[in-house]
Amino acid sequence: MLNDGRIVQFKREGNTITATLYDTKEISDCCKTSKEIISASAKCHPDDRFDIDLGMDIAFTRLSAKWKLVNKKSNLQKFKDGEILVRTDKENFIDFMAICVRRDISWPDASALGRIPSGLISGYSIYVKVNPKTGYMFYRPYPLASDSVITVSELLK
Repeated sequence: MLNDGRIVQFKREGNTITATLYDTKEISDCCKTSKEIISASAKCHPDDRFDIDLGMDIAFTRLSAKWKLVNKKSNLQKFKDGEILVRTDKENFIDFMAICVRRDISWPDASALGRIPSGLISGYSIYVKVNPKTGYMFYRPYPLASDSVITVSELLK
């Protein structure tokens, strides 16, 4: 069992090993329910000697690779979760705001949607981030050293 409530189960059928990842939830003190998330297999060639440890290792490696692909966040999701900042300027601020409005990301004050931040009027770039606790955007005149920054065009990739 993994430390986050997920379980990997290995099953052998002939010379094939299948690793399956399950998400488990405790219903009561004595009962759990589980739901299959993904699975991956490793099959031994008929001419090779079957090695269960090697098969389990290959199946688990393939399962891990699939999990990383399934779990990969888009830049938009990272922005919504407050993990990255978006650098915008006067030329692409309106496009940026249109992307945000279509995805229900807004400023704390709805009237701010019609106003351009003062840094943009002066010709500077601003750096916009979402507060994951409130879901609202805020901006800074510069990023912090620890911030990951993308451009508006990278937001939808």
